[in-house]
Amino acid sequence: MSADRDDVYEAQHARLLEGLAASIREKGLAQTQVTDIVRHARASRRTFYKHFPDKDSCFVELTDAMSMLLLQRIDEAIDREAPLEAQIDQAIDTYADILLGEPNLAATWASPSVGDRVIIAQREGVERYAQLLVSVVAADAERDPDSRFSRHPPAEPARQR
Repeated sequence: MSADRDDVYEAQHARLLEGLAASIREKGLAQTQVTDIVRHARASRRTFYKHFPDKDSCFVELTDAMSMLLLQRIDEAIDREAPLEAQIDQAIDTYADILLGEPNLAATWASPSVGDRVIIAQREGVERYAQLLVSVVAADAERDPDSRFSRHPPAEPARQR
């Protein structure tokens, strides 16, 4: 029975995140209220507060989930057998296409009104994207030892501030 409850909980959690995304698409983050999220998710306020202490916490988790999905799609779009320049182009083109496909969500993440927790989640997402690009370059250097990038070790990741 516990597995069933876990499945229900996870399904509710996913619906709430989707509800937040739908409300942001509809009216933007600043205008979104918990009532909008639960309306889109077809859930109660009580259910929302079982999952999140507030709207910002839900948005931080949505930011992280979207970042991971974005990274997965970019990684899948890269042809690892193509020349390095083509791989980098594929990564950048996919990144831009995904953001352009979700203009209201993308604009929200660029908003100066997001809080520190969201900015930290955004930074972590960008760092994961940069690490993916570094791994593409490193893999190309291993595959082609004569490439111009094989002579330079990958850059160290930036330190957290």
